[in-house]
Amino acid sequence: MMRGKRDGNTDASRSWHSVRLSFAIVAAASMTAAGVVFTSPSAYADAPSSSYVVLDLSNPVASVVTQAIQLVGGTVVESLGADGEIEATLTRSEVVLLGMLPGVEVVPNITISLQSAGFSADASQTPAAVFAQQTGATQLWAKKDTGQGVHVAVLDTGISPLPDFAGRLVGGVDLSGEGNPFEDSYGHGTFVAGLIAGSGSSSGGQYTGEAPGAGLVSVKVAGASGSTNLATVIAGVGWTIAHAKSLNIRVLNMSLGFVPWESTSLNPLDQAVQQAWESDIVVVTSAGNAGPFNGTILSPGDDPYVITIGALNDLGQTNPALDTMTTFSSSGPTTPDGFYKPDLVASGKSVISLADPSSTIYDQNPSARVGSDNFVGSGTSFSTAITSGAVALDLEMNPKDTPDDAKARLLATALPGPSGNPFVDGHGDLDIAAAVLNNGVRLTQPYGYLGISGPMQNGMLINPGDTLSAGYAMTMPGKHASATVRFVQPGVTVPVSCTKSGSLAGQIVINLASGPYQISSNNSSVVPTSQQSSPSSFQGSATAPNLCSGVPMYDTGGATFTGQVLSTDPLDRLNLQFHFLDPGSTSNAGWSPTATVNPFSPVGQETTVGLSTPWGASTWDASNWSGLKSQGTTSSSPTVSGLDWSGSAWNGSAWNGSAWNGSAWNGSAWNGSAWNGSAWNGSAWNGAEWG
Repeated sequence: MMRGKRDGNTDASRSWHSVRLSFAIVAAASMTAAGVVFTSPSAYADAPSSSYVVLDLSNPVASVVTQAIQLVGGTVVESLGADGEIEATLTRSEVVLLGMLPGVEVVPNITISLQSAGFSADASQTPAAVFAQQTGATQLWAKKDTGQGVHVAVLDTGISPLPDFAGRLVGGVDLSGEGNPFEDSYGHGTFVAGLIAGSGSSSGGQYTGEAPGAGLVSVKVAGASGSTNLATVIAGVGWTIAHAKSLNIRVLNMSLGFVPWESTSLNPLDQAVQQAWESDIVVVTSAGNAGPFNGTILSPGDDPYVITIGALNDLGQTNPALDTMTTFSSSGPTTPDGFYKPDLVASGKSVISLADPSSTIYDQNPSARVGSDNFVGSGTSFSTAITSGAVALDLEMNPKDTPDDAKARLLATALPGPSGNPFVDGHGDLDIAAAVLNNGVRLTQPYGYLGISGPMQNGMLINPGDTLSAGYAMTMPGKHASATVRFVQPGVTVPVSCTKSGSLAGQIVINLASGPYQISSNNSSVVPTSQQSSPSSFQGSATAPNLCSGVPMYDTGGATFTGQVLSTDPLDRLNLQFHFLDPGSTSNAGWSPTATVNPFSPVGQETTVGLSTPWGASTWDASNWSGLKSQGTTSSSPTVSGLDWSGSAWNGSAWNGSAWNGSAWNGSAWNGSAWNGSAWNGSAWNGAEWG
């Protein structure tokens, strides 16, 4: 599949959102100037026809999206092969018309630009490659686990056929227009691939990747200029999905990111990586290099499904307990959704990997060279690569692991992180040696969520001691993916009085079971089944208290059902009904009218999330785990250290101590000498290009 590179940096795309997408590599300052610039819609009133990415969130089928584009008069460029996304050429009026169609999202095909490599040695720290000892990978190598048979797709600038990859470059595609996936004229992809699976042959075994036996698939999306666009990146994800079976691709490494401006439920790149995840591909992506400031996680690392990696500083030593956090690693919560991220941290400061002597970054950064074959760099890109290699080690030992299983292993066995704050280091330091042995742990990742409340029918006469039953039923009509649905803290609250028109005497609360319930794809059957005929099959009951001195109580008409819907299907709607029954009464409230809810309610553009209120229902909700053990115990309780993080500790005191104390921000760390010279000059760190 050959795909010509298109710039995408049009007047229309700039006027919508002036956003730079970039490969997330190197150093503290790389994203400090990055940001999203929003301009008035009038700015693109006279814009010519421009490139966009179009998707239909309610019906993600390429043919349907194509018909919609053609309906408004737009031109289809090509299908991007991931979740129905289409690249199209549209005028302003056509964009407006498409945006009026329910579920259709139109996003400018914004530029992904890598200006300069910026690789360099840090004068304060000797470069090292101790990450394999840090993560326990060397322990697995001793057991003949090197990731052999597992193939990692590297969506990047290509992979050069160096001796370290001999016999393990198993396939690839060039979407950049240069015509060769195994020519990395820029150099970033080769460096990343070396951290994933370099054999160490060029350095006599001194600098080896995390999984030196894994295969590599080059998904080249940028050429010598280091520049691409959103559509090309999405096409790379789509190509990976399409070839996953034939090339045995189990892991997708995405050491890139851009500043998100909209919810993950609307972001086409996030939708693409979710499709990869659901296609049994473990997606590992970088957090970004805009830390330590909150809300700086890049897309697609902001997606709740994927494994998002931040960067720690291993200080060139092998004991994880002595690690510190880097100041450049991006911090959560995500913006605008408010998810907990990153998931983990791994070595990302002054790490050594492979260099292509004919590449742009090699020519531009002589101070970063380690001998003639290796290079040094810093950034969450490289932490991501190390983690992708670790996942390959897991999948060789546990080939039946789903993406959720692999993520569960890594998160459940993580060592305490340098900061202890989930917005900074997630669940902690990567420990792959422990992860591959941690059988029986499971993680369900509910994605959609929506708080609901609804009135119940009234007029019930309730006697003290009556057994009150309540429940709910749901269907997911039409064409939809399989889903796991449950409720958080569902219940029925019935306010009662002692006379028909009397004042409130109290409330009767019925707590309901939360599930989970499995809804198979394209199936409109009611779940849970059999609840319509027998109160014993309802999800909860309560004994009516004596609130009126032994006389009957009257339902005042304000009974409500409340709960939070969680679903692994973020888009398809649910039909819900609620029931409240008093078998001891001659009447009952019956089934409520059908309520239609969308499991996921997107957060609006430019909306921010408070630090104390991020969505914690995914990996930070103990009820989503099974088989976990508390650290240092044999308890089967589904908790691990830090799992119950509430955000209340995210105050001033969380920013002192060894991880984020004053020494990280004092003159010696951030003075003029740190920002001049060949390592930090304008040509290396210009613009806002580094994610």
